[in-house]
Amino acid sequence: MSIWTDINASLGITMPVFFLVLLGLFFRHIGVIREPFAQGLNRFVFQVALPVSIFNQLSQAEFFSIWDSKFLALCFLVTAGQILLSLFLSRAIKTKESRGEFIQASYRSSTALLGVAYLQQAYGNASAGALMMLGCVPLYNIAAVILLEGKKMSDGEGYKKMLRDIVTNPIILSIPIGFCFSFFRIPMPVLVDRTVSSVAGLATPGGLLAMGAGINLRKLGKSARIIFSASVLKLVVYPALALPLAMGLGYTGDKLMAILIMTGSATTVAAYTMAKSLGSDGEISAGAVMLTTLLSAITLTLWILLLQRPLLHA
Repeated sequence: MSIWTDINASLGITMPVFFLVLLGLFFRHIGVIREPFAQGLNRFVFQVALPVSIFNQLSQAEFFSIWDSKFLALCFLVTAGQILLSLFLSRAIKTKESRGEFIQASYRSSTALLGVAYLQQAYGNASAGALMMLGCVPLYNIAAVILLEGKKMSDGEGYKKMLRDIVTNPIILSIPIGFCFSFFRIPMPVLVDRTVSSVAGLATPGGLLAMGAGINLRKLGKSARIIFSASVLKLVVYPALALPLAMGLGYTGDKLMAILIMTGSATTVAAYTMAKSLGSDGEISAGAVMLTTLLSAITLTLWILLLQRPLLHA
């Protein structure tokens, strides 16, 4: 296989995703998508379309063919390692508020949106992504609340809110529900099945357009050094540490891609939302979301090209 074939295969996975983000940015620039609509679309995707998409894929899968406890544990341990390393590196940052945002921006990937998009683009399904999210997303939220809320945790209200956010997260809820439908082989009426499939089809294009429409390039100049450092960890350092480990354990194909997405995709927009809701100014989070979203089209293409055979020819 020639190098150009490998490059075309890699670009075929990353570029359609990136172009949808660019379209969102373009539509926002010309006024077709305005901020209130972009915020509403983003909320609809994360609360409705993405959970429905994940449920739809899992409910139709063979449960015992996709369940992998060791992979689930690997995702959890790799995420914990990222958080601890970011926590150690954050000691070089002077302000406590900036430290929390830096840590979250460097470990919290867009697993739901970009993970589903890339896995669907490469393999036609995202079942490995659902396992990956089950292993890392609860830890994402727990760590973010502890890091960003700080002293508020001591009165017990922070813990209650953290648990409430986890157990009511639509994406997290969709995974066990989908697995239950798969495990017990629960059938759905044709009318319901087609409606669910139609809503699920809105998740990837809608979410990527909303992400692009939410990018504000002017914010990249603030806290530039911290934002750049978090972005390098997010896109380069963490996948460079995690991928050899996953390959050494024998993972290839969609599960290796899921590890790549978990460690090396763009910082999720939820990092900005959570930072703002817990009292931070959100500038570092917003800058990291924007910079990693723009650069991940290049870095993920290079990672996929580097791992072409174990990713796509397993």
